Parts: sequence; C-alpha cells; structure tokens
Amino acid sequence: MCFIIYNENLAVGFNLLPTIIIRDKIKSFLHTIAIFCSKDDGKLKFVLPALRHLLNSETILQLKQDVIYLDEVTTLLLQKCQEFQEKRENHPFDDDDNLLTCKSITMLNDLPTHLRDMHATNIDSESALVKKIVQVLKISLIKGESAEQEKLGLAKKLENMLTDQHGWTSDGFITESLTHDGIEAVIKDIEDTLNEIQNKNVNAIEENTQLRETNLIHGNPNGSMNVMITNISSADEKYSHIDWMIDRPVADMKSAPIAGFIDRLRHRMKLDAISPTLHAAMSVDNENQRLLDEWIGTIHQHEADKEQPSSSDGQNEAFYDIEDDSEDLKSLTDVLVYLTNKSKLTSKIELFRLLLDRRYAVPIITKNVDQKYKQPFQYHVDALKFIPLPSIDNKLSYLDDNKKLFRIGIVSEQSIEESETSHLISATFGSHSTHELQRSQNPQLTMAEIAEGYIDDENDRKWSFLVLHVIGDYEKLSSFISKFVNLLIIEQDPPIKQASETIARTFSHIPTIIWNVSKVNVKPTRDEHNRYILTGTIYGIVKQLRAACIAKMSKFDSNHNTLGLISDERLLYRPILTENNVLAAIQRQDYSKLRREKFLLQQSFHIESKSRIQLNRLKNDHSEQRALEHKIEVQEKYRRDKMSNIEKLDIIKTFTSILQHPNFDQRMVAINELINGIDNCSLPAIENVRRKRDEAFHEYQQAVKEKPDSDLYKEKFIEAKAIYAATAVSIEQLWRECSQLYACDPERYYRYPEMAAQYLIDGFPLELLDGDAGMICEKWISVLLKTLNDKLKEKTSKKDVRIFVLSIIGVQSSGKSTLLNIMFGVRFRSSAGQCTRGVNIQLIKVEGREEYDYILLMDTEGLRAPELKDLEQAAWKDNRLATFAVLPADATVILVNGEQDETLKDVLPIVMLAYQQSQLAENYGTQLASMMFFVYCRVDVKQIDYLIPNVEELFRSLTTSFQSLQCSAKINENIPTECTLFRDFRLDVNNHNDGDIRFFGNIKNKDGTVDTDYGVAVTKLREYIHTRVVSSQTASGWKWKARTLHDFTEFISTVWRCIISSDFNLTFSSAIERKAYDQLDTILADATQNYASTCNLEYNLIEREIIRATESDICTAKDYADHEKESIVKQKIDVYANKLNAVASEKLKVIDDKFIASLDDPQWQQWKTSRLDLWQQFKHKEADHWKEVISEKLYSIYLFDMIVGQYQRRLRFNIKNIFQGADSVRMKSLNEVELKNLFDDLFRNIIIEASGKHQPIRIEQVINKVYTNNTAGKRWDLRINYSSLQCYMRLLSVVGRGELMKRKVLHVVGKSTEQEKESELLIELLTDINEQLKTVKCYSYHIVQDAITRTTRKLYESRLRSDKLEEKVHNLIYNFLIKRLTEIQNKWNQSNNIVVRLDSEKNRLYEFFLNASKGIFGAKLLTSEIINILKEHLIGAYTNAVVKHVALILQNERFIKCGKVIQAYADLDLIELINNRKIDDLIKNLESPAKHYMFVLDQLIREKLSSSLKTQWSLLIQLLKTHISSAAQEAQMITTGRTQLFINLLRKSLPVYLVEQMISLDASVYNACDDENENVFHDIECNIMQYIAGLKYPDFDDQQIEDTIISIRSVMVNRQHNDTARMRCGVLCPTCKVPCHLDAGHIISTDIPEVEVIHNELLRKVRLTSRILQKCKRDRHDAYHQPGGLAGRYWKEHQTQVNEIVAPSCGISVRDGHRFWYDNEWKEYKKFSKVFPEWSLPSCEDSHRLKLREYIFYQFHEDLARHYGRLSCSAVPLQYNHNLQQIKEELLFIVNDN
Repeated sequence: MCFIIYNENLAVGFNLLPTIIIRDKIKSFLHTIAIFCSKDDGKLKFVLPALRHLLNSETILQLKQDVIYLDEVTTLLLQKCQEFQEKRENHPFDDDDNLLTCKSITMLNDLPTHLRDMHATNIDSESALVKKIVQVLKISLIKGESAEQEKLGLAKKLENMLTDQHGWTSDGFITESLTHDGIEAVIKDIEDTLNEIQNKNVNAIEENTQLRETNLIHGNPNGSMNVMITNISSADEKYSHIDWMIDRPVADMKSAPIAGFIDRLRHRMKLDAISPTLHAAMSVDNENQRLLDEWIGTIHQHEADKEQPSSSDGQNEAFYDIEDDSEDLKSLTDVLVYLTNKSKLTSKIELFRLLLDRRYAVPIITKNVDQKYKQPFQYHVDALKFIPLPSIDNKLSYLDDNKKLFRIGIVSEQSIEESETSHLISATFGSHSTHELQRSQNPQLTMAEIAEGYIDDENDRKWSFLVLHVIGDYEKLSSFISKFVNLLIIEQDPPIKQASETIARTFSHIPTIIWNVSKVNVKPTRDEHNRYILTGTIYGIVKQLRAACIAKMSKFDSNHNTLGLISDERLLYRPILTENNVLAAIQRQDYSKLRREKFLLQQSFHIESKSRIQLNRLKNDHSEQRALEHKIEVQEKYRRDKMSNIEKLDIIKTFTSILQHPNFDQRMVAINELINGIDNCSLPAIENVRRKRDEAFHEYQQAVKEKPDSDLYKEKFIEAKAIYAATAVSIEQLWRECSQLYACDPERYYRYPEMAAQYLIDGFPLELLDGDAGMICEKWISVLLKTLNDKLKEKTSKKDVRIFVLSIIGVQSSGKSTLLNIMFGVRFRSSAGQCTRGVNIQLIKVEGREEYDYILLMDTEGLRAPELKDLEQAAWKDNRLATFAVLPADATVILVNGEQDETLKDVLPIVMLAYQQSQLAENYGTQLASMMFFVYCRVDVKQIDYLIPNVEELFRSLTTSFQSLQCSAKINENIPTECTLFRDFRLDVNNHNDGDIRFFGNIKNKDGTVDTDYGVAVTKLREYIHTRVVSSQTASGWKWKARTLHDFTEFISTVWRCIISSDFNLTFSSAIERKAYDQLDTILADATQNYASTCNLEYNLIEREIIRATESDICTAKDYADHEKESIVKQKIDVYANKLNAVASEKLKVIDDKFIASLDDPQWQQWKTSRLDLWQQFKHKEADHWKEVISEKLYSIYLFDMIVGQYQRRLRFNIKNIFQGADSVRMKSLNEVELKNLFDDLFRNIIIEASGKHQPIRIEQVINKVYTNNTAGKRWDLRINYSSLQCYMRLLSVVGRGELMKRKVLHVVGKSTEQEKESELLIELLTDINEQLKTVKCYSYHIVQDAITRTTRKLYESRLRSDKLEEKVHNLIYNFLIKRLTEIQNKWNQSNNIVVRLDSEKNRLYEFFLNASKGIFGAKLLTSEIINILKEHLIGAYTNAVVKHVALILQNERFIKCGKVIQAYADLDLIELINNRKIDDLIKNLESPAKHYMFVLDQLIREKLSSSLKTQWSLLIQLLKTHISSAAQEAQMITTGRTQLFINLLRKSLPVYLVEQMISLDASVYNACDDENENVFHDIECNIMQYIAGLKYPDFDDQQIEDTIISIRSVMVNRQHNDTARMRCGVLCPTCKVPCHLDAGHIISTDIPEVEVIHNELLRKVRLTSRILQKCKRDRHDAYHQPGGLAGRYWKEHQTQVNEIVAPSCGISVRDGHRFWYDNEWKEYKKFSKVFPEWSLPSCEDSHRLKLREYIFYQFHEDLARHYGRLSCSAVPLQYNHNLQQIKEELLFIVNDN
C-alpha cells in the first residue's frame, strides 16, 4: 500500500498522505503497522524504508498543522521514520534498503539485460557501480521471481551460484572488489544459470502452457493479449528492423548475400524465376471422386476411434548434434536460415512479413546454431504474433493464435537434392519457398517453414489454409508435425516400403496422402492403412491433390491448439518470454468514443485551428480579429485545464512508459504490440461507423434521385463522414495528445520531445502536420526536430547532420505510402481504410552515399479525400497539404493514379504560385526549388506512347492555369508567356521511362502480391532521383548541396508561417527573403572583415616604415614653416597610401574575386546589383580610411613627435656640453639641490620657448582666416549663429546619406517645393562634411578649404543660386566647422600638445641629466636611456599590444558581427539571475537595458582580454630579448658607426609604440660607445637583459582592465573601420526600451547645441523636410521588441486592464492596432516610424520574438508591477509560457553557432 501511495505521489507531484490519512481506514492501517512492528526490530527495519517516502519531516509537520490526530503508537512509528530518514541521508548505501520502496523491480528473466545496460551506460567508479549492482541483485533475488520460478527455487539457486563462484556472502555483499571484467563474468554466469535451470524444467513450462490454453478456451481476454517481450537476447542476434530501413544502392547477392537478400525482399524485387501457378478450378472424374469419398469417410471414423499419441516418442528423446552455421552462404535458403537465426525479434517480423506478403513460406523452425541451448531446434513463432491475417468478422487474426485455418503438412522421404515438394507447393497451393528457387546444398539442413495457401474450387470459392513444409529429415520434427497438421502429404519413391511403415506408425492418427513420384501418372488408390495414394508427376497429380484437400477441408471445423501454444521443450528452443499486460489499457477503451470523449486536447487544437485559419484570412476587421483571438485563448486555457486529466489516461500512461523503456529490443516489441493491439481493438468500432456512413450516403443518393429537399440528408451524410473520420484510432492520436501536453507545459513534459526523437530514430513514422486540424504544433515540432538533431549529432559524432528531403503527393489511395514502403523498406500505413493523415515524416539512415547522412521522408495525406467531398475546407486543405509537402523538399514524387491527373491540374498551379510569390528556398526564378518527378502508376506499360499526349496536355494545362493565377493575383506581370515551371525538368521522348516522368504498371498481381516489376521500377526511380538531384546544376553554375537538419528545422517553421500568413492569396516573401538577405549580409560581413584585416596587417608594416623614415627627416623638418610642413606631409600621405595599396593588392584581389563570385548564387540574384554597389563603396571607403590613418600618423609625427623630439635632442645636447665642456669640473661638483635647480632652469627655458612657438590653435580665428582668403569670406558677412545650425543638425539624426540621394529624384520630377529643396541642400552639405570630419583627429587648414570648395560646388549644382541663399549656406557651414573642429581640436590637445608631451618626458630627461652629471657617457648612458624608455613606456607598449591583439581576435567573434548573438548573451545573463532568484537585479537590468548591454559586452571582451594578458606579456618580453640581442650582436661585429647601427636596428624591430618613444635618441649623444672596447655592445646587451629579466608580469587592477576595455572598443569602432567589427548601436526603443541591435554608427547622429529660440520660418522648413524624409527606412534603428510591461509601460486606456502593465510587444501592438501616449497625445503604433522617424516599424514575426522576455513577463509580472507601482497583468498571454531550459538551449545554440 505504501508503494501504491508513493507512486501516486510521483504522478500528481505532491504528497497525498495528509489528504487521505484523514480517513479512518488509513489511520487503522498505520496503527496496525505500528503494533505489528512495535516489538520486532526486524519487521520495523523492513517497513521503515517504505514509509520514509511518505512520512518525512515535512509531511509530519503538515499533519500537525492540519490538526490530524494520531495515537501514541502511530506517533512513535513516525518518530522512528524521522530517525531512519536522517540515517539514510548520512549513509545512502546502507544495506537495510527496503524492497517496497524501489521504483522498479527487475525480474530475474530481465536481470542479465538490465545489468548489461547498467554496465554499458555506467559513468561511476567500479566501486560505485558494484554497489548499484548489489542493490539490484538483492531486490531481484527477493522480489524478481515469477510464480513458476519461485516453484523452481530459481532465486536461491542463483544466490548459491554467486556465493560459490564469486565469493559473495549470504546476504548479498561481495567480499572483494570487482573489476569491469569481473562484473561481466557475474552477468554471464547469471544468464547461463537462468537458461540452464529453466530449460531443464519442462513440466513447469508445460503448466504455463496449459494455463494459457485454459484462458483461451474460457474466453479470458488477457490470455491472448499480453505483450510478449523477449528478455533473453542472444549476442549473435545482430539484425534488427532498422537494418531493413537503410537507404543504399541495391547490394550484390554474391558479395553481400544478406544485404542483397534484404534489399530484394524490401524492394519487392525478383528473387529468382518462379514456377507458374495454376489458378484454374479443378474437377475430378466420378471414379476418382468415389474413391476420395470412401477415403474421407474412413479417415473421419478412424480419427473418432483413435486417440492422438503422446509427443514423447522415442525418436524425440535424443538431442541431435548441431553444426555451427557457416557464413559461406551458397543458396537463398541458406541465406534465409542464416538471417532468421541471426535476427532479433523485430527483424524476424520484417522478414516474415515480407515473405508472407509475396506468398513465400517463412522458416518457423530452424536448427539451433547457437549451441548454447540443448534443444536441437529454434522455434521462431513469436514473430508471427505481429503479422495479421485478413480481417474475419471485423477482427484481426494472427498466425500464432489462429485456430480457424486448416493445416496441411508436406514432408519428403527423398533427399534434399531430389525432393520436389517445394515445386508441388507452388503448383498446387499458390505458395512459394526459397528452396524452390535455389535449393540448399547442405545435406544436413532440416527446417520447417509455414505459408498461407489457397485453392480455387470449381465454384470459384477460395479455400484458404496453412501449409507446413519440412525440408530435410522430417522425422526429427515428427512430434511437432503430429501436434500441428490436419492433413499430411508425404513425397516418396514407390519402392520405399520401410518408410511407409514408419509413416504408418508415426502419423497413424493424421489423414495422409502419399505422393509416389513417377514419370507415369496413375489413378489414385488407397493402401491398407487407408492412406490416399497419388502417383505421377507434379502436374499429373495436382488436380487430384487439390480435390483431396478440398474434400478434407469441407469437413473441417476448427483446431484445438495454436502455433503459439505448441511446445516441445526437449525439441524446440523458444526464447523465454515475460508477460507484460501493457495491452490491458488498450482493451479497456471504447474506441467508438475514445477520440471524441477522451482525447480532448487534439479536439481543442482542431477547434483552435479553425479560428486561426479564419484569423489568417481576416483583414482589417479589428473587432472580429479580437473575437477570434479570444476564442484561441479560450482553447489554450481549456487544454491547460484538461492536461492533468489526459496525462492520467491509462492508455497515455501505458504509451509513455513504453517509449521511455531503456532497452531497445523490449521497447520495439512493445510498440509493435501496442500498434497491433489498437488496430485490432478499434476495428469493430470503425466498421460500425463505416456502415452508418454508407447508410447515410445511400439515403442521400435516394433523396437526390427523388428530388425533394435533399439538404437535410446531405447534412446527415456530412455529419456521418465527419464521425467516421474522427473515430479511427491509431498511434498518431496518442502522439497528438502528447504533443499538446508538451505545448501546454513544456517544463512538465520536457521528456516528450526526446521520446519522439528516439521514436523516429527507432524507425517509426511521426506526424508532422496534424491531418485533422490541418495545422502543425510549432512549439512541439521545432523542439522535436532540434532534439532529433542533437541526438543524431551525438549518435554520428558529426557537427552537422546532412539530410535529403523527399516528399510525395497524389490523390488518396493512389499508392503513395506503398511506393515509399517499397522504395525504402518502411512501413507507412497503406491498407484500405488506414490511409495517411496529414504529413508524416520518417528518418532513414543512408549508406554508400557521400552527399548526405539521412533521408527524411514526407508522406502526405491523399488529395481529394472522399470523406472530405462536399465539405467547405476540402480544396483549401488539398492546396495547403501539397504546398507544405513540395516547398521544403529536395525532391517530390507526384503520383498519378492511371490517367487521372485532373487533381494535379487544380493543385500544382496553386503550389507554384505560392512558391513564386515567396521565392522560397533557393531562388530559381519562376521554377520550383524541389525537383519534380511524375510517376504514372497502374498504366499499361506496353502502351506508353498513347499516354504521351495526356502528359503534354497536363503540362500545357499547368502553364495556362499558372499564368491565369498570376494575372488574377496581379504579380510578375513581366513574366514571359512561355516559362519553365519545374527546375531542369527532363523528358526523353524516345525513351519515356528514363526521364523525370515514369510509367509503372499495376502495383499488385492477381494473387495480391506486389508485382516484382513494380518493385524494380521503384528501385530504379530511387537511384535516378539520387543521381539527378545531387548532380543538378543551374545555368549560373550553382550546384545542389544537402541541407543540415538544423537548417531544415528553421526552414520548415518558415515555410509554415508563410503558408498560414498567405492563405494562398497574399504574398509571403518577407520571411524567406529576410533569411536569405541575412545570409548574404553574413557573407558580405565576412568579406569586409577579411578585407579590413588584410589592410590592417599591411598598415602595420607601413607604420614602421614611416617611423624609420623620421630619422632622416627630423633634422630638416625644423627649417620649414608650419604650412610648408603640411605640404610635405600631404605629399608623404599620397606616397605611403599608394605603397599600402601596392603591397596589399594581391591579397585584396583574392578577397574581392571570391566575394563577387559568391554573388552568382541564384538565391541572391535580386540583391546582386545593390550588394556589388555596397562592396565597391566599401572598398573606396576602406582606401579613404587607411589614407586617413596614414595621414593621422604623419601629422602626429611631423607636426608633434618630431618637434618634441627636436626639443629633447637639443636639451640632451646642452646637458652633454655642460658636463663635458670647459666648465665640466665645476658642474660635476654641484650638490643634489644645485643640480636639480640647474636642470629645472634648463627644462623651463625649453618649455617657455615651446609655448611661445607652439601655442594651441584658435579654431575660430584660423577658420576665419581661411574663409577671408577665399571668395566666400570676402563676399559674405560671416557670423556665429548656432540657432539655425541646431535645426539642421536635428535633421541629421533623422536621415542618412542614402535617403538624401533618394530625395534628388523628387528634384528631377519637380515634386518638391523650393523650400524643400533648400532644406535638403543644407542637410546634404552638413551630412557630407560631417562624414568627412568623423575621421579627423586634429585641425588642418585643408579641411576648411575643402569644405568651402564643396559648398560652392553644391550651390552651383543645385541651381538654387541667389545671394541670400549662398550667404545662408556659407554661414551655416562656417558655424558648423567652428563648432565641430573646436570639439575635435580640444580633444586632440589633451594628449598631443607639444608642451604636454615635453612635460611627460621630464623624468626621463632628468635621469639623463643626473647620469651626465656623474660622468656616465657612452655605453652606460645609452644603456640607462634604453632602460628608462622601458621603465616609462613598456607598460604602454604592452597595453597597446594587448588592445591590438584583442581587437583583432574580436573581429571574428559572432557577438561582434551579429546583434542577435549579443542579445543571446544578454538573455543568458538574465537566465542566470532567474536561476539564482535575483529577481530585483533582473528587473533593474530590464529597466536599464543599455547599461546591461554594455555590462554583458564588457564581460565578453573581458574574457578575451583575460585570456590574452599573460600570453601577450610573454610574447612582448621574448620579442624584446630577441631583437635587442640581435641588434647588439650586429653592432658588435663592425668597427665604425656601431651606435647608429644599434639604434637603427632597434627602431626597425622593436614594437612601434616603443620606437615612437625613441624618436629623440640621437646617436651623436652616445657616440662615445664607438670608442669603447670591442665588447661594449655585449655589455649593453647583458645590462638590458638583466633589467628585462627582473621584470614581473604586471597584474592589471580593475581600473586598468576597464581602461583597456574602453581602448579596445575605441579601436573596434574607429581604427578597424569595419562595419562588421563594430559594437552594437544600443539606442533604446522609445516605448519598450530594447536596444537597437544594428551596428554602432549605422545612423548619423550629431550632438545638437541647446538653444532656446528657433526661428519660426526655419522650424517650418525643418518640419516640411522631415515629413518627406520620414518615409525612408534605410539605416533606421531596429530591434527585437519585448513586452512593454518589462519597461514599465501600462494601459492608460483599456476596457478591463487600466493601470495594468502591458503584455504586448511593440510588434504585436502594431499588428493589433494599439495606441500609445506620446507628446501629450495618442499615437497609433502603426505610425510608429512616423512618430519616431529614426526607427523602423516594429515587426511581429515569430523570428523577432524575444522568448525569454515573454517568459519573464509570464513568470514575474507581479514583481514587475510592484517595481513600477502598477497593477499586475490579468491577461498574460499563454503563449508567453515558454520552457526556460529550451530557451536556454536555443540561446546557447545561437551563441555556439551549432
């Protein structure tokens, strides 16, 4: 009872005990237990573990709170439970575990398999694994025995074996540790012991057989409906049903006999020539008939008088030696026997099913080749449990339990080589044997095979029966034959008399026909044993033999036994089976009401789908849309309310428990039994509603004929059809309920997608599109396919799983499923009345094809379904089904039934129109992406020529219909009248069956078997489809490539969203075009990143060359005036820019060619021109950018660094003269204070001189001077006036350069007023000049001159020239230049002023001064100076190297390139807060998304930075050592100019940052080095190296890290000049506060000075221009919007939700027509981009939804409401209830780019 309560607790999710313990009976139960255990610790020890699950401390506390009274004895029991729980927590592996508490008990029969599974999946240590195994063993030994095993004492015998052989103690604990090998030995011994004990005890199993017979006789339904699961699986059984569903080229029988045999069976190909079967009705002459009547009468009397002999005859007592099977398979029979013996049960099911389908016998008894069991033969009867016979009385019958069919046995006294029995079976009974095709050469072969035979009598009645054919020595199987057959046919030579006597003795109770093989046909006779004797050839006796069989069958009633009940444990080995009543739940169901009254979720989804379809069709009727949305919400809530009831349905519980079974073999058998059980039990209900439907149809027809009001009968007929369609039950309905359970609560049912994915991998089909609802459950399908992808990647160890998608469409019952079944060996439903519903998918593993790993089949519901005729949605459903099947596929088979192609003429144009409107998949212009293959089946293949006109008419009709649809849809008006609808379609006029149109004959022969010619044709078609698709190529050279399963998952969702949004009336191109557009953007981003990186690397070399050239220029530069220096610098800019282009040209050309070539892909043709333009613009922009970088460097060096260097050199020279001149002795005697004062005087004089010569530039003054020297300044009155500037600067935040170019079109056509043109001219000028100033670092006169020239040219080109306008324009630009250049120069002066730079070098110069005062010159002074440079600037050089390195590696990071990725990182950070229950921090981050964005971004950069710090330090130190040592060694090797060479080499090789600090080093100051000893540079090297060796790794503090991150961001945005490598924009949405995800700098934004007065006239012009420019979208901010309540938005007006936080996002608000309060008035969300012109209109596409933000709103809307001081949302959308774990996995998928 405790165990029951515990399991129910698990089911409902909470402890039921406090609720049920109130009942007196439960109290009495606990009281009884307490009394029972009060004086017996042993009993208490046994009971406590069971109670601890129920009576834990929390439960006891709850009982007290609920004031539930318990007596003292029971309370004491509860206290002991608490003590036991504490002990359990401290000692989890104590040996007093109670067996009652175990969630599952492993039965002894299952023990070896379970232990092997534990061992195989173990991740623990050996000791931990042993502990677990011990626990399982103890439980199984006590509770795992069946009733029969308990009688045998099996558990005790197993325990004794473990004790004797493995040193275990009696209580189950091992005395010494086990290794993995030891564990395997234990498992092997357990298995052997089980087999040995059970095989010896025939009587026990006989009792079980008798029990089952009793159950059957007395009608016990459970007696025959138990699931029989094989729990002992031989290791030699290596084939499963999966091996029958592998796509590969047909294997050769000689080189691969097993694979070849499997392929020929599953593809229904010919095995060999088959002897013709005689179908004519048979007749016998009167004399023969008289003899036959006498024989029949005597036989029946004999049977009545004689008892059946015992099966324990002497010939069965001995066991025969069995030879091991050989892999040298020389015949089909050998192959069949080998495959049977080596197959698991599921493989045998497939093998037997396919053999029986083509009327071949199946090997039911074969020799036991394992030599593991003592029985000489194996009995394969269990496979027949899953192969149904034709329906009888609306009930399915299976071969293993059939009693109704007559049984004929056929044996032979002749040798295998001479026997003709297999040919006799074929000629007489219409059944076949592989032995007939190619007999075995194995003389030791003995086997029994069984087939279904039939005979047509002269009255055309078909007599069906079973044929048992024994090949080889039949006497070994005589006991089985005696128990089974009703009539025995024995082949023999006439001279064999002794054999006849043996037969008479053995089979005296069985009616027997003796066939004496002879070339002479003799009349039938009877012998002394009353046996019917036929003599002659096969075709000479066939009539008499058939007549004899019919005569016997006419007197037959039924058998008393079945194949499943026949047992002979000394003769036949049959795997031990465990009965598991999983079908009990199936049998209890009322299938006439199950779907309508129990399966409520799919009903609700069906109702919802109707509302969704109406909603998709409805346009511009907001009130009706709201009503439909309400209906949808009602259904969603209804399903959530009902899900707990559905979960508890016994049929659902049984189903899910089977799916979760860990053992593959047992799971497969159980699923097969479940499927067959449902089919069997539901058949009567289906037949009943089918009858009612037919009756309603008949009444409707009669009403139409009599012409009264027939509408009433029509409605009844439609209702009856709907009931019929809703009654059929299959496993698909169980999956529908499970899928809806998951959709209702993904977290609770998180295992369901994994179960479904495994179901697909296990080889079963699964419904993709709900056939009744006509919809897919997106939440379910997307997770299912993602889970499938994850499982397959793990299974295959591949990064991407490549698939080939093949679909099929056609009218109902045209043979679509049959074709796929034959093509791939699958088992789609194909029988009458059980057709495919919706769209089903099945996964097929691929072998021998390098292009893809799996095939994904899409089997569709038949078009023009009869049950939908006259229903409104029939045509709509057909169009949707066909479109959904064709668009996602790589290839589509269109199956035409005979010549009936009218349906295709209706449906295919709709599919093609939908495709052309969407430009889905690869963009093939007007051609479908899926390759189409037309198959005409059930046609006369000899008369194909007569069908060609029909085919031509079909294509003419398709083209005409398609063009008519185009005209009605008013799209593609420029399409040519003649167009190719299908991609690369081929039709060979001369050889009709070799093109993309195929003609097949009938699927089946007259006897119901599949025509092997049809199977061969289907197999050839499969290979043709493979070759055609993988080799397909467009005219532009694009080749087909397999998609990944991940891509298909995304694509199928996109296709579905497009279908439901289009409703086949409107275009649905946006979703797919956006995806293709994003892919193209990624390619462009990669190309620009590579291009910019190449330029950056080459610039580093140019930069070093610039600095090295400084040495020769530094002496002459001081002789030039400032404007002359600028001229020199401008010349050098051109020189170095050209040099950069030259050195990088080859590498850049490779990148350029590759990108341009990639644009040839057909899917990007519509954007090719624009992207080429962008690419060219980027290249020009990149060239300008690097020219600006070179310019900045040269200006910095020549106008600042060189001047600073000159001052330093002069100061050093003066210091040197002071201490080496005439007064040097006195100077060296100065004390420290005097020296300090002397240096300060020298340094002050230099500073004063520099300040006088190099004062900061006065921007207004120099700009005014430049204007004054130009016509503009001389002619116009220029004044500072920021008020007019502010208005136009505001426009800069609205538009970009591209929009201004668009406005020029209006000028040409004359649709703009003069005021508009004037405003646009001013804005365009500001835009151009502002763009130019973006890269300017400091003032230069040529910038101002260029702005003046540009302004004058623009005025001339505008043709708006007037004195007033020209003065206004020049004044505006004059003001703008002063403002912007003042800002730029002030920033520059902070770090680049000459005085500032000199002051920063003071300490280093003072160090030089002190060294000189001490008489340190030459080598020591040079060494000191270099060490001082390292002291002052090494950290700067290190930081610079780190910044460059991190910026470089960040370029390839996806969070830099893609806004979606950085959004994913931000969301993952929010999930971390959710998991840690930091809700306040979560809300703060939502409230300040920009701050959170920067935090996440900095964290990502910090990770890259932290991983680079130590590496870059080590590299820098190593570089210093290498290059300083190299320079010293080279200087050591020469005699003159050594110092100059040493310094030059350091400048050449050291990091650029350090080289820049060495610009003031003058070799003449250190020339004393040249006069010192020859080893002087070796000494210099040693001293510097000693200093470097003492350097320690600089640990950056938090502030240094932050500064470095800021520097990295600055480099990414400015230095790289690469849009793909920029930060995200981050500007917040004005309503929901989500940051813009586009690149930083994507929109022009300029700070506007704050002024209070704006001239009214100018403001009017600004507003006028704004209205024109608001229509433009390019470069606008864009974001994936979130629920408004996350940002504190609330309903100011609402019918029911006033003051509640808002649930819809901006996109949903646009869709639903909401309004928002802004600027003291209501604004419509649909005018969002007009109210905020810098923002794009929000989208409500599913791909733009932020699921995490929706989840947060759903879970924490009350917390959000409290934070913002509002009311919580009373109508939170149910679709916001996402699975957090699934969201996290999706985000990780985005982040990891899997």
